[in-house]
Amino acid sequence: MTVCIAAMCDNGGRIVTATDGLVSLGNVTGECVLARTEWKGDWQFMYAGCGANFSLVMEEIENACVQDQDALSRRRIQETVRKAYRTIVSRLSSFEVLSPFDLTMAEFMDSGRKSFGNEGYEELIRAIKVNGTEIIDQMIVTGWGHSPHSAMVYEIGPAGDSLHTGMGFTSIGSGSHVAHTMLVLLGQARHRSLAETIFNVACAKFSSEKSGDLDVGKSTAIYVCQKRKDGENKSGESYGIVIGEDDLALLRSLWEAHLKPRIPDEIRPEIVKIAARMDGDAVSMRDMLGSLQHIPDTLERG
Repeated sequence: MTVCIAAMCDNGGRIVTATDGLVSLGNVTGECVLARTEWKGDWQFMYAGCGANFSLVMEEIENACVQDQDALSRRRIQETVRKAYRTIVSRLSSFEVLSPFDLTMAEFMDSGRKSFGNEGYEELIRAIKVNGTEIIDQMIVTGWGHSPHSAMVYEIGPAGDSLHTGMGFTSIGSGSHVAHTMLVLLGQARHRSLAETIFNVACAKFSSEKSGDLDVGKSTAIYVCQKRKDGENKSGESYGIVIGEDDLALLRSLWEAHLKPRIPDEIRPEIVKIAARMDGDAVSMRDMLGSLQHIPDTLERG
């Protein structure tokens, strides 16, 4: 239950990202993290799903970097992330099934049919596949190659991986469909300006909060990132500027005033007439009140 959004702008010169901070455990939810993001060098990693699974993937990536200093280069990073993600998905899917036999997935694939026979092997494979369908974690990785405008927005999840160079944006998590729709409706594209993209991404995030704190958290973190220029500090600290609380509050108020979906007061009399013609000229009490004055948000949700 979350949303993560990434959108290029200035022809790939900058990337604006947004996440919420909601954490869920069954029916219990809470705003427990500042942002669903982590930095390695100048690469930003965002996740939707289980934070513990994300940490396992990031540790696999860290191990890959120890073995290969080129693992996080622009040329290799997608391969590194893809391998780390699949390794953890394989481990999580197979652990419950294979640990009683003290087997890893690699060992099982190598000798499982011989050890368990065709019927036993196929049964265990089916159990592993079922476990695998329950892993729904997704990730977005953003950053740059050698060129200042070679922005990368890379996504990986259960359905596979995608590189969003053409469209210039993507979103993941349970709120992704609403966020993605809002970005499309606002005409977000990599040629948009920084100002337009900050507003579009903020509106996409706010619009994804669709279930009253039960789906996407209202806490919001928005970063504005760009490639480091030659000679700038390369200490490994993240190169993203965080939009402050005052500006986030202003963005939310602008969204609520201008883009938050609602029935305009001035059209209520006309739509009430249409409904009445469909219902034997009867007008509901709610419609009568709505025609006289604006209905507060609390009543709209009721």
